[in-house]
Amino acid sequence: MKNLCNSVLIGFLLTSLFVMPIRSMEPTEITQKARKIYAVPGIAGRPVCDPPYVRGLFKATRDDMSVVESPSFPLIDLGQSQCMALLSKELSGASEQEDILLHGNSQGGGTVLNWLAQDKGQSKKIKIAVLEAPLISGNSAINAHIKSFNASLAALPGASCLFPWAAKLIFPFYSPSGD
Repeated sequence: MKNLCNSVLIGFLLTSLFVMPIRSMEPTEITQKARKIYAVPGIAGRPVCDPPYVRGLFKATRDDMSVVESPSFPLIDLGQSQCMALLSKELSGASEQEDILLHGNSQGGGTVLNWLAQDKGQSKKIKIAVLEAPLISGNSAINAHIKSFNASLAALPGASCLFPWAAKLIFPFYSPSGD
């Protein structure tokens, strides 16, 4: 128990040390070069990626921002290959002189995380990525929705493994085992 308490305390202190400088950093201080903000929305643009809100985060003008297309039904894959392809396509048009700032919301946050994790050398110009309520796992989102809809159904043995695969009937491009 003492080791667990020490681990939690050390984790809290390390988190505080690394998070505090990030929170105090103003996005406008990140770069003095030309910059472009790419807003990556949730499923099919929902929740709506609010351009005035995102521009306000970065103290940016309308010309500084682009909203990345989100796949529509039936191509929705909860932040996997279809979403990442649209993000890559949008970023391929970025100027070499621009710094890139990413803002991802919900599925868009998951898309940005997956895209950065599968970096193919494109992320060198990314100066900051702001993720709001990122979708960490499509499986966890599916299971949470089932639980909120019917808790006894979600409590069935094997339900957490079965429902993501059943969701493929609705989202055929989603891969419960990952990309």
